[in-house]
Amino acid sequence: MNIVIHYLTEHYDLMPTDLFSRFGKPDLAETSSVQNKHTDEQDFVYEYRFDDVSITIYHATGINRHFLQELETDNMAQFSNVGIVPEMPPDSLRSLLGPESTAFGDEASIRQLHYEVGDETLHQVSFFFRQNKLVSISYQPYLD
Repeated sequence: MNIVIHYLTEHYDLMPTDLFSRFGKPDLAETSSVQNKHTDEQDFVYEYRFDDVSITIYHATGINRHFLQELETDNMAQFSNVGIVPEMPPDSLRSLLGPESTAFGDEASIRQLHYEVGDETLHQVSFFFRQNKLVSISYQPYLD
């Protein structure tokens, strides 16, 4: 599972300008302001939608850092270098990553396998299936 998290953070935990360089102009870009619960400063949440990926970034203005808050993608082909392939069945994913934290659906028709891995940061990765074929991935590191 750590190889998947490493891949996700290496390819998507980027500054907005680097995301634009990698993916081009987003189809949708939204910004909202939020109050930082630790410093009372005004921070920002940026949501970008590209062709096959949605990315949410939290910008902590007080320390001028950007954090990947959430990622959703249905481009399974990009994960082939970590052993995940399009339309992979749940059992094959389990063989690759080990047992999930939570499964949704019955064994005959699994809809989601959810993994939680953490040391200093809790990483949550959900794999979504349609007719027992992998169709999308959602990643969310826990940010306090």
